Amino acid sequence: MTAANERLHGVPARTALPPGILARLVLWTVVGVNVLIVETVFLTAEPAKNAILGFGKWLGLHLALIMILQLILVARLPWLDRRIGMDRLTSWHRWTGFTLFWLVLLHPTFILLGYASEYNSTPLTEFNNLKGQMPVLLGMLAAGIVLVAAGLSVRAARRRLSYEAWHAVHVCLYVAVVFGLIHQLTEVSTFTSSAFARAYWWGLWAFALVSLVVGRMVMPLWRNARHQFRVAAVVPEADNVVSVHVTGRNLDKLPARAGQFMIWRFLGHGHWWEANPFSLSAAPTAAACV
Repeated sequence: MTAANERLHGVPARTALPPGILARLVLWTVVGVNVLIVETVFLTAEPAKNAILGFGKWLGLHLALIMILQLILVARLPWLDRRIGMDRLTSWHRWTGFTLFWLVLLHPTFILLGYASEYNSTPLTEFNNLKGQMPVLLGMLAAGIVLVAAGLSVRAARRRLSYEAWHAVHVCLYVAVVFGLIHQLTEVSTFTSSAFARAYWWGLWAFALVSLVVGRMVMPLWRNARHQFRVAAVVPEADNVVSVHVTGRNLDKLPARAGQFMIWRFLGHGHWWEANPFSLSAAPTAAACV
């Protein structure tokens, strides 16, 4: 049956690519296009005072771009989550986090070396000169937070931390994002070189931050308000295994399937900050899900 015949008979036409592969292709194509834009803007901007300083600025641009990607990967964008899966997106977030770690080390190193070369001084002297400037100091604090979080994400360190401690450290990364934004706003950089560069860069940051706020805060609050989730029962099934019966309104309209896992926070039991992954044993009905 051809695609035209399938549509004629009410059967959805098959797409050329599976949704998961299509979503990955779209995501990494968008990433690649943005890398090309960053490279073009960098090459067409006013050159740095010397090659070392220029390389440091180049690293800084890619550091910020990776940070934007990090936010988008964990923003819980429905289009990506449903096609790629939160587990895979989180795994990519973790591995790009190690790239972020090296960029955070290399960017300030080459900036200090570049200024030391330009003014015939030492990196330590330039560090002492720059730390007195508030935007630079905030950038240093952001780098410190990222380095600590990345170090505690190494498997050996992660095993020695409770989930709550590890999560608290990672929440501090949002502080690093704020410090990094202030650092970029007040520094003369490649993205202040033209109106297009400014519009592109801050538009990209706005998209990432709005996606994060909507996906991680607005959508969960809206779904709770819409469906009025309530725990009806906690049923022991076996050793260390329980079923949680949840009731609410119009749960059949919840975009979820049997076997899908969801992350829940139970606000009334004294550990509201703990995120608990539960898989659905059955598709939600109008009044309940398990």
